[in-house]
Amino acid sequence: MKVLYFILSVLFVKPVTFSQTFFSLIPDFGGDEMEGRLYNVIPLENEIKLIGLLHDSIVPGFDGGTWPILGTISYDGEYLDTKYLTDSLYSEGFYYFTKRLVFKNDSTCYVYDRRDIGGLFSDAYLIELNLINGKIVRSKIITDNISTNEDTFAEDIAIDKKGNIYLINVTTEAGPHPQILTVIDSNFNLISQSLIPNYGRDNFTKFTEIDDEGNIILIGTSHGLPNSVWFESKLFRQVLDKNYNSIDFRLADTNIDHSIVTSDTYPIIKSSSGNWICATQLMLPTNVCQGCFIGIPYVVSISNDFKEVHWETKMFDGNINSSETYYSSSSITEVSDGYIFAGSSDGMQGIETSGLLGKVGFNGDSLWLTHYIPLEWDSVQGRWFFFQDIKTTPIGNIVVGGHGSDIYTSRILPWILHLDSDGCLDPGCNTTSIFSDPNELGVDLQIFPNPARNQCSIHIHTYGPLSPQFTLRILNDEGRIIHASDVRDRDVQFMINLQNWPAGVYFAVMTDKSGRQLGRKFVVLN
Repeated sequence: MKVLYFILSVLFVKPVTFSQTFFSLIPDFGGDEMEGRLYNVIPLENEIKLIGLLHDSIVPGFDGGTWPILGTISYDGEYLDTKYLTDSLYSEGFYYFTKRLVFKNDSTCYVYDRRDIGGLFSDAYLIELNLINGKIVRSKIITDNISTNEDTFAEDIAIDKKGNIYLINVTTEAGPHPQILTVIDSNFNLISQSLIPNYGRDNFTKFTEIDDEGNIILIGTSHGLPNSVWFESKLFRQVLDKNYNSIDFRLADTNIDHSIVTSDTYPIIKSSSGNWICATQLMLPTNVCQGCFIGIPYVVSISNDFKEVHWETKMFDGNINSSETYYSSSSITEVSDGYIFAGSSDGMQGIETSGLLGKVGFNGDSLWLTHYIPLEWDSVQGRWFFFQDIKTTPIGNIVVGGHGSDIYTSRILPWILHLDSDGCLDPGCNTTSIFSDPNELGVDLQIFPNPARNQCSIHIHTYGPLSPQFTLRILNDEGRIIHASDVRDRDVQFMINLQNWPAGVYFAVMTDKSGRQLGRKFVVLN
């Protein structure tokens, strides 16, 4: 047996100046009966910012008193404050929708949404928001100057290295809806506006980036002709050069039709490896009733140039022929060992009404799919729940935001969760149950003594040749990784000095290259 001795000390612990507790709670934004909606979560180093809506009947404004707000909550679940989002141009409230934010710097972001300022249609509306003081620095209604349409839909946003802002609108004319590119400078002065060629299809951009050459990359879903339940639908990548000419338009060569059904959702990210990761739905008819259909959630990985589809992973635990109408995917984020998407199941025909989280490994392995409802409620009380946004915190946990409706009172309440990187309120809930038999992973993990004082031993034995590489991570009960080591030998023993470790629950987690995991819980009694 080859024995490696690692003395773990406080040197391995990332110092932080704030406590962290995992929680699921309904924050009180300060309106009537706590009513409100939560659309965006923004995890900063020391606190979490929230963008959403509150309802307060005594405040005049849009929708009888519905106002956009910027909230602040600590990582231990203490709600700190609420600030109304108003600007000098339009003093009344506006109805905020979930949007992908882009950051000008650490304290300021751009939000591209839509609002009603008294016209027949909603207007595309850009704001520059200071996240620290909750002030709107500047705002602008984005006018369609090149088409005959009266309504333009704010779709997506990006900024380049010079600070110029690129806005994507979708018009609402009949037939294939053309997208419009508007470019403005950091002072909100118009630089240019042009139609984006649509190649006879309905294209909806969900992620925009500016590459090093100044090209504009658009990623989203592209709809063709309607079918029995939805449209022929593909994921697309379009490239515009620095003169805004379309130089490439490519549909991903996926095995199935992938859709992103809901307009105000942004379930596409660019991974750390440079691939595009998309949480989508496959729309299928069911035999529940005439014209009924269901959305089946998938997670898809596509190469940066859209020439190769790496994997398409189904994430579904319902019955296609007895469930209606769909699961939805609204947002996705990357964690240390895979991707987690957030969405909802709508409670129809036997599907549990819930928020929905699902995780896949880096190679597309489906790791888990979990339904969530607020701790205070049950599935009978909940009319519906929506997870709108998911983000990874600076130390690798996740924050999820959304809202739910109480069937007894019809109230709509905001909802926020702070979970570990496996979607757990109780750390490790999804790491120890992935395998019915640990031998399927080809590894045995033992900890002795357990509980332990002063020191313990972690013994790892692998069966057969060590073909996969393993990583051992040790996490505390806040989900923070306090040590990680590669395991390259068949028999390894880690001798751990626990004298400086706080008393509590810890988790030793083995992960192979495909993202499969095996975990063991141990207790320190110091």
